[in-house]
Amino acid sequence: MEQQPEKQNDIQSGLEKFVLERMQDGKSRSMIIDEMADTGVARGDAESAVGPVYDAISKAVRAEQWDAGSLQKAVVGGLVAAIAGGIAWAAIVVITNYEVGIVAWAMGLLCGWAVVKITGGNKGLPLQVIAMTSSLLAIFIGKYATFYYNLRQYLLDEVGADAADSISLFSSDVLAGFIDSMSELLSPYDFVFVGFALYTAWKMTRGSGIRLPQDASIPTGLPPGMGPQ
Repeated sequence: MEQQPEKQNDIQSGLEKFVLERMQDGKSRSMIIDEMADTGVARGDAESAVGPVYDAISKAVRAEQWDAGSLQKAVVGGLVAAIAGGIAWAAIVVITNYEVGIVAWAMGLLCGWAVVKITGGNKGLPLQVIAMTSSLLAIFIGKYATFYYNLRQYLLDEVGADAADSISLFSSDVLAGFIDSMSELLSPYDFVFVGFALYTAWKMTRGSGIRLPQDASIPTGLPPGMGPQ
């Protein structure tokens, strides 16, 4: 008796996988039912099994669909996440006096989450690009803010307060110095964690890859061609 729920869960998981894979192949509800019926399952049982799963997956796919409005929201959400994340990263470095590479990975997680959250669950290629770009911006902001802090502390300790006060976070000279020093500031580990950040942002905003029949996948007011990529 104790194994019964586990067996039922296995059957349900197998059914969901079966339906999902066929929907990813572009098959309609009736085609999936036909395929199951061809294996010897009674058509009525096939309809009862496939129908709820197909509807649940279709609902999730519709929730992923994006439009121009959601892209604008994604840009705003990604930008806010990048600024907040970059500042938080720099603050951690300043407080601990140690740069933790895994925080760069967290930038991908934060930006991916922000893009999905602000759009209400939309996903797809354009949102992946926005999330990944936001992640890079967050890492850039964190690195730049840390560079500025260290430069200011150096001037304060070695030259004096006047020299330290003469530079600004938004100074073009400071930015140019940061860019010139990039090769020294970045280690091989940085590239690894940047890669993790980009992968995480890409994966979190990746669509299901399912294209529903037009009459079922395009809500009223959504132009044809807009949807998960």
